[in-house]
Amino acid sequence: MEKPSNVTFSWFNSFLMDVVDSNRVLILVRPSNTTHNGFLLTEDRGKNWKQIDHPFTNGSYGFISISMLKNGSIWVAYDDKIYANTSNEPFSGKWELQYSDTNLTKFILYVKMFDTMKGIAMG
Repeated sequence: MEKPSNVTFSWFNSFLMDVVDSNRVLILVRPSNTTHNGFLLTEDRGKNWKQIDHPFTNGSYGFISISMLKNGSIWVAYDDKIYANTSNEPFSGKWELQYSDTNLTKFILYVKMFDTMKGIAMG
């Protein structure tokens, strides 16, 4: 994948990716000039990309997994928690804690949602 020309990062490392369908791809990236992660989202097969910040600060493990549905809802595994942004427009809603139990796991390895009520997670 080439660096998107409309993104202001000087260069980036990609960490996580979720291919939603043939048009929409969500990538978690870390710009080379910062330690703060952000998202890149394309909805037109990579012709244009939106650079999107998030409210999370770097934790012990940080982002571990992301999952996005066709309706724009997004789930992230971040350290020992799972957060969701379930608005119908990507990143327009607020992030809400969906799961946290440090008695069962110290971090979440994977999250994949199939719809807004069904998914799997491993910790």
